[in-house]
Amino acid sequence: MSDRQLARMLALLAAALAPCTPIAAQKLRFGVADASLVVIAESSGSKALDEHLVLHEFRVIETLKGAAEETLTVIEHAHVADAPAPQRDGRRLLCLVPDRRAATPKSGGPFWRMTGYAGDNPPIDTSPASDDVLRLARTLVDAERGLDQAELADRLVTLALSGRAPAQREAIESLREREALRRRIPRIELDALLARAVAETGDVELKIALGSLCAEAGMRNTVEALCSALTHCQDERFAKALGRIAAHAHGERATAVLNPFLQQARGATRDALLLALGATATDSALAQLIQLRERQGAQPAIDAALRAHGSQRALEIVEPKRKDGGPR
Repeated sequence: MSDRQLARMLALLAAALAPCTPIAAQKLRFGVADASLVVIAESSGSKALDEHLVLHEFRVIETLKGAAEETLTVIEHAHVADAPAPQRDGRRLLCLVPDRRAATPKSGGPFWRMTGYAGDNPPIDTSPASDDVLRLARTLVDAERGLDQAELADRLVTLALSGRAPAQREAIESLREREALRRRIPRIELDALLARAVAETGDVELKIALGSLCAEAGMRNTVEALCSALTHCQDERFAKALGRIAAHAHGERATAVLNPFLQQARGATRDALLLALGATATDSALAQLIQLRERQGAQPAIDAALRAHGSQRALEIVEPKRKDGGPR
């Protein structure tokens, strides 16, 4: 193992032991991609041009993409539902596109507007999380300029393994969205990503994203490794995601892959595995769940698994209808 690979594995172990805070879905990567201008800037004031337009002035500190003057004006369309508006507290990374509609002889210009994606104007301070946001943004801009795909994948994997929210999740999703990048992830790094997914306990959505990435990258033992993680994480979201991952990786064989774990599991872990089985939405899973219900009778865990399956047959078993068409 090289020094670089060893350092990455040590970073993985440190990250796995650190508490993680759940984060909302962010789409900064789309903002960077769509933006004509990406800058680090800080607010220098704002004023209302009229009852419909508010002008926000920013001093540009650094330009990452495009060409910017020392100052720029970002337009806010007031009284418009969900209209994106820049935050004006401290330094921000701004993803901007021209807003030519607002430029008139009266208003002047040029004006810019936010791209409108969630998280497209994150704060930039001295925190490690901000450092990771800038690493992500610079990486995405470099990719547009022709960064080698292997190097791009390597940078994103580094963020996925040891980055902080929200850049970590953005890096994972960037890898998931591009098959060409997933193909360039070395096996040792896929092993590290899977180990990170199994070890994660504080952020279920991060656990799911990492596990999904490994399955989509073609790791053969992903489902088995994630099954073992159910002993310390029986979260319903994770169990259902495990079922979907198993169906993606194995199709109708997902039932056969899950069964050895199901036969050994007890208590809450067994309930979670039943839920995962239902969430595969496969014919083989439905047949097994029906057999279990016939042998053991109606049980909350079995019925929850049938609901997760979602097929008409499964739902009819859980909620049979009267002859007059109404539920019993």
